[in-house]
Amino acid sequence: MQDVVRVTVVGAGVVGCATALQIKEKLLNATVSIVAAHTSPDTTSNVAAGMVMCPLIPDTPLSSQRQWFRDTFSHFLRLINDHHAGVRLINGYQLYNSTQDEVPFWGGDVFGFRAITDKELAMFPGCSHGFHLTTLQCDVATYLAYLMLRLNALGVNIIEKHLSDLFELEGQADVVVLCTGVGSAHLISDPDLYPVRGQIVNVYAPGIHSFVRIGDGMTHIYPGAGGMVTLGGIKAVGDGDLRVRDSETRDILTRCFTVMPFLKNVIGDSKNDKFAIKDEKRNSLCDSGCTKNTWGRDRETGWRIGVGLRPFRKQLRLDRLWLRGSQGKRMRLVTCYGHGGGGISLHWGSATEAADRVLDWAHDPEGKGVQDAWPANRIPAKL
Repeated sequence: MQDVVRVTVVGAGVVGCATALQIKEKLLNATVSIVAAHTSPDTTSNVAAGMVMCPLIPDTPLSSQRQWFRDTFSHFLRLINDHHAGVRLINGYQLYNSTQDEVPFWGGDVFGFRAITDKELAMFPGCSHGFHLTTLQCDVATYLAYLMLRLNALGVNIIEKHLSDLFELEGQADVVVLCTGVGSAHLISDPDLYPVRGQIVNVYAPGIHSFVRIGDGMTHIYPGAGGMVTLGGIKAVGDGDLRVRDSETRDILTRCFTVMPFLKNVIGDSKNDKFAIKDEKRNSLCDSGCTKNTWGRDRETGWRIGVGLRPFRKQLRLDRLWLRGSQGKRMRLVTCYGHGGGGISLHWGSATEAADRVLDWAHDPEGKGVQDAWPANRIPAKL
């Protein structure tokens, strides 16, 4: 490969931005750019509450997930004294309502992880056991702005543009890195990738300081910046509809009020919501088919409702591939998507590995033995 390696990262959520940053820092002779249909605040990452704790990805090696979590936790911990990064420590409860003795795989990597006492358990009706811990949380919009500042300082060009085919980048990039979450399905053939719809409710409750997470996070109460608290959630498998559903808002509130009965008494007036928006967005997809998030307002309370699509696969796709096109065309590709509900918690560690795959392409541009992949809707008949 030539002296200057041109790398284009597709996607500008936390995974895409972190990957671009690490490529630029590791590959000194690279020119790096980001191409994305949407940037903050319109990414799926922006709907996340920023908690560093996540569910297990079923068929992804546990050793890999632990390493990605540790790397991400260490990265955030280094940023905790930089107010521009929006990272803070937060304590709370990981609870379960089953008889199974569950321990999250990341329990040994957070601070103060211990079994809760009977007195603590009595605060949460319906829960059978659980743990108290201190972890990290980032304000995602602040953190993305921080990453963008670092990228700009390093000369990374950020282009807001929708791609319908990765071969639109032909001649512009020596290596393309795909970090577009659910949107990857429009750019690469991947029958194992599917959306899991999520919906959350943001309420003003400055008296809530500790988080509560039930099981894999289907029900959660996450305090955030400015007295706002994120209540969730919804996990609708295969559902790509980004419209706000009032019935799901009611379901979320019912579950959160059940696990924390006093919550309904400490929620303040929605007028205190510093994140007021002028218009409700009701788009499930942009005109060109790319996914984005949706924010709306609950009709009865005025609370802010967010909807996003988690990119689920049984195995996170972190691969070095040849993307094959028509007439013998091919493109050097690295994929990093399929984080499910763990995008924040695993982003820095998985981005480290994705950057290493780009280095592999730089050192071995011929890529003998590297597997093939195909653009979406362009699979050869023999496959």
